[in-house]
Amino acid sequence: MSNEEAGSQKGPKLSHETPSSSTKVSSGLQARQTIQTPHLVEPSIPENLGIVKTTLNDIEDAMANGTLKPLPPDLAARLKKAAEGDANATSGIDTVQVWWHKLKEMTKFYFFGVVALGREHRIRAKETRRRLRESESQGIKGVQEWRHNDFLQTYRIDLMRLVPFVSIILILEEVLPLIILYAPFLLPSTCKLPSQAKRIDELADRKRWDALVSLGNLLKIRDGVSGARSSVSTPLSQERSTTETQLDGLPEGSLSLLCRVLGLAPYGPSLYLRSRLRSTLATLSEEDSYFRSTSSPATSGSSADPVSHLSLSELRLILRRRGFPTSPLSLPQLRDNLTWWLSHPEDQTEKRLAALVALARSSTRVPGGPPPSSRKL
Repeated sequence: MSNEEAGSQKGPKLSHETPSSSTKVSSGLQARQTIQTPHLVEPSIPENLGIVKTTLNDIEDAMANGTLKPLPPDLAARLKKAAEGDANATSGIDTVQVWWHKLKEMTKFYFFGVVALGREHRIRAKETRRRLRESESQGIKGVQEWRHNDFLQTYRIDLMRLVPFVSIILILEEVLPLIILYAPFLLPSTCKLPSQAKRIDELADRKRWDALVSLGNLLKIRDGVSGARSSVSTPLSQERSTTETQLDGLPEGSLSLLCRVLGLAPYGPSLYLRSRLRSTLATLSEEDSYFRSTSSPATSGSSADPVSHLSLSELRLILRRRGFPTSPLSLPQLRDNLTWWLSHPEDQTEKRLAALVALARSSTRVPGGPPPSSRKL
């Protein structure tokens, strides 16, 4: 287990969390207790330091954690003396050397990131496809097979991003910091510094949270109107269960919010948005089957369910795809959230829509802060 995962075992205590009776999982695996409501904590608003300072901080952080080569020891020592108040420790040449070192290391980082896609990842993708064919022929489907599929999906997306990314570096390199801040979807996964990837995820979590709260408020308003109009023979809970399992039964404005929650572009006519949402929900339904299956060698003979074999970074990725904000949560809380998601029934047409709507309703139960519309990122 990584240091990040070990340190995340202790998460924030949530007053609204109440465990219920454990649900049944596949034979041979230990049942995991299912919570009644998911762990939800409002993500913090990332601090905006400006383009230049943010870019410099990313580079400094990368040199500190070893992603980029650090400054030469003698140059670093002179800069340290200058920071401590020795005005004669550095000269103009040292400043030029610092900037040249950072520019050189960033150029090498992007170059080797592009090379990795064209060489190492291409070879790995070929081997991964072979392993997946073998697993399919043997009827094996589990966490390891999900990892293979996820790598291939990431590899395909990176290849589509590669051409515009290289074109920008060669033609308009000076706008690269703007792209990193405002168009991170153009960056291949091998060309993101750790702090950049973390900031991109934090910003996405914040937008996802605001969309969830807005969707929950819409449903709450619709419940008030429906409750006033409903008759004794048609309870509100029954009406809600029949309408919220279909995209057509959701209140106006819900489609664009659902797209924001799932990370889709919320633009276009309603017919187009419904089609994209149904396709995404069907993909999530297919992906969920990997975490219910016990036929994978990675989980065979184990006393734990497949969810327990997922790492912290994998759980965050999986839950973000399903609309969960994940930044402040610990590893056990993320596992509980995925188990809660998997426990929801699936509609034949809309697939995982019921779980997504339940998640939006849960977000309205979290207190604190003004309405999302009054917050500015």
